[in-house]
Amino acid sequence: MSEKIEQELLSIFPQLYFDAQPIFQMKADSQKVIGYELLLRSTERNRFPLSFFQQVIKYKKLHTRLLQWYRNEIFSLLHPNEETKISLNIHPQQLSYPETFLMLADLAPYHDRILIEITEDDTEPSIACDPKSFLMNKINQIKKMRFSVALDDVGTGIHSLTNIAPMLDKIDVIKFSPISLRVLSQKEIFFLIDFWRNIASNRKIQFIVEGVETSDIHEYLLEEEIFLQQGFYLDKPSPANQLKRKK
Repeated sequence: MSEKIEQELLSIFPQLYFDAQPIFQMKADSQKVIGYELLLRSTERNRFPLSFFQQVIKYKKLHTRLLQWYRNEIFSLLHPNEETKISLNIHPQQLSYPETFLMLADLAPYHDRILIEITEDDTEPSIACDPKSFLMNKINQIKKMRFSVALDDVGTGIHSLTNIAPMLDKIDVIKFSPISLRVLSQKEIFFLIDFWRNIASNRKIQFIVEGVETSDIHEYLLEEEIFLQQGFYLDKPSPANQLKRKK
C-alpha cells in the first residue's frame, strides 16, 4: 500500500460514526427494544463506507486502528448505559487478525450485552468452499469469552445452509433479511422466512428477521409468531451517540 493511499484512508477515520438500529421484541399490543445493531457510517455520505472498509481490513496497521476506534466507541456507549445491549458486525476477514480477539477480550466484561454478528462476506483468500474450517475455530474463541454469536444474512454469501449447518450447534442467533431477495415474490420470501424459522426452532436458536421494510412483512411475521424484528418499517437507524443521553 502506497503512503498516499494510506494517508487517504487515515483521513476518513475522523468521519466515522455508528448508527444504531433498534431490534424489537414484538407483542400483540406493544413492542420493546431489546438491543441495537451498530452500523458503521461515514459523515461523507451518511452510509456504510464500503470502499474504505474493504481496503482497511486488508492491512493490519489500518485494521488495528479501526479496532481501536470500535473499542473506544463501544465503551463510550455501554459504560454509562447499564441496560443497553448492542450487536456488532464482524467481517470474516477481521477474524484472521489476532488484534480482533484482543479487542473482544477488552470488551469481554460486557459479554452479556454484546452480540457478535459474523457477516456473510467472503475473505481473501476465499473460504467460500469450506467456511466451517475457518469459522468454527474463530467462533469457539469468541464463545470462550462468553459472547453470544449470530450468523448474519443466512442464505446469502458464505452463509448457505450447507455451509452453516455444521456450525449451528455453536450459534445463538441467526438473522434473515429479505432485502437482497427482492427479485423473489412475496410468497417466496415468506416461504424462506418459514424455512429459516423452522431451522432456528429445531436447533433452539433465536431467529431475528431484519430488513422489515413493509407492513406486509411485519404483519406476516406477527401472524407467524415471529416476534424478533428489525427494519425501517419499525424504526430507522439513528446516531448511536444519542444512546449516551438515554437514561
